Amino acid sequence: MKSALFTIALAIMMMGVVSGQSLAVQSKAPIGSEKDIFTAIAPGVSMTGVQSTVGTYDQLNDTCWGNTFVLRGSGEWFAVQLTISMDYTQALPNPDVGNAIVLGTWSMVVYEDNQYSTTYYGDVPRGNINWYLSPKTGEIFKRNTEANLRVLGTVDGPIWTKMPVMRLSADTRLDGNIAFTTAVFLPDR
Repeated sequence: MKSALFTIALAIMMMGVVSGQSLAVQSKAPIGSEKDIFTAIAPGVSMTGVQSTVGTYDQLNDTCWGNTFVLRGSGEWFAVQLTISMDYTQALPNPDVGNAIVLGTWSMVVYEDNQYSTTYYGDVPRGNINWYLSPKTGEIFKRNTEANLRVLGTVDGPIWTKMPVMRLSADTRLDGNIAFTTAVFLPDR
């Protein structure tokens, strides 16, 4: 009798677990959905990485082309890898007034529960770079980049009629061998 009750209780528990998992899967947005990007770019999501390319200085056009960063971040159920390449005015860093970002592109791969989810891409319509001088040496040791990243679509998913614009703030140390960068998404203004 005890064995039969134990078997029935075990079967009921298993049905509860299976139905609970089924409800959890149904309540979760499908992979590659609009939910992914809004969670992955929520204010406060932080990333670390490097400035992989300082860019090409074009003195003729007074512009720096292709300044590139590679950043990684994660949350409770997702991970992202962001690659951003931007162009800015005044070919050389200007610590007095900064440099204006005039153009750029970015892509962000999103992983959900350790599986590829989707890839978002877009452009960088504007932003600003501020440079900081060391009081001891007078050389640039840090920069802050604030850029607007406009979502244009996904590689394998829907394109929405209302495209979000992400605000990214990135601090880069320039006084070492590696241009270590920390970045965070900012709330909308």
